[in-house]
Amino acid sequence: MSIFYSAAKIIKISALFAFSVVLYSCQTSDPRITSFSVGSDRSISELMPAIAKLSARCWTSRGKSLSGFRTSSELNSLSGQPRVLIVPKRKVQGLPSLVVMGTQTGSGTNLSVFGPLLSSSTFSRRITTDIKEWAKGGKDC
Repeated sequence: MSIFYSAAKIIKISALFAFSVVLYSCQTSDPRITSFSVGSDRSISELMPAIAKLSARCWTSRGKSLSGFRTSSELNSLSGQPRVLIVPKRKVQGLPSLVVMGTQTGSGTNLSVFGPLLSSSTFSRRITTDIKEWAKGGKDC
């Protein structure tokens, strides 16, 4: 009798799981960007410091759109993937709100950009446009 009871319980749990999967798949997905990658002809040692400086000057300095955040650079990464982090000013040790990570690809660099700021309708377009321009060598905000 206990084997039958266990099998019935497993079937109920499986049915509940299947129902949850179906319900989740019916939800509309969020069309906003949550991550993107962009390639650059510039070397990683040239590009990542430039992105750190530009993001600090264009986004997080006083009076700029992301002035509630600060730029934190991890340019001397032992993993070979330097990062520029945008973190809340009041929670510097917390999770970053945006990560720009560089990976060397031959003579160029691939940038992977991700984080909750990309889901913001206020900042997503600005961040995406700036990073793509900076990857090409742009220096403007």
